[in-house]
Amino acid sequence: MEKRPRHPRVALVATAAVVAISFAGCGQNATDKARSAADDTLLAAQVQARIAGVDAATVGLVHVSSSNGVVTLTGKIANMGEREAMENAARSVKGVETLDDRVVVDASAPTAAEIEADLALSAKVHTALVAQTGVNAADIHVDVHRGVVTLTGHVPSSAHKAVADHAVRGVKGVTSVVDKLAIGD
Repeated sequence: MEKRPRHPRVALVATAAVVAISFAGCGQNATDKARSAADDTLLAAQVQARIAGVDAATVGLVHVSSSNGVVTLTGKIANMGEREAMENAARSVKGVETLDDRVVVDASAPTAAEIEADLALSAKVHTALVAQTGVNAADIHVDVHRGVVTLTGHVPSSAHKAVADHAVRGVKGVTSVVDKLAIGD
């Protein structure tokens, strides 16, 4: 004969309570992890915004990450003064417990003036491409670094490629063109 619990409801309620407590513990752990990730993301964004105040043009060269109050800066910038200013700005953000500054000073890194000049030249190149009949400028990616323009993307024919290349070479400030355009879809 099979033994049945004397109070099946009590056993069911006890089992449900154990399961609920187990799930609640898991839910709280997941909530804590999500909150920590959100805090890390917010702290990294606050540091990024603060160092943008040092030099908005070169801040894109510095990557910011955060984990439990430890903020890490990586990337390359052109001079030590800017690196120190960015480090001080990052340290001034509430919540930064430790700063791991891995930013490398590299004289070949673009300066703010060079980045600004490259962006202006990129806009002129885009304008020149848009003005060409038959060239879909949306299919051409333009990258500019110190006057050197690199074209990537797709054009429908070698004639379109030649038109795009010729248009870009005619833009004042372009020192050379690296044509990596593919023909076809």
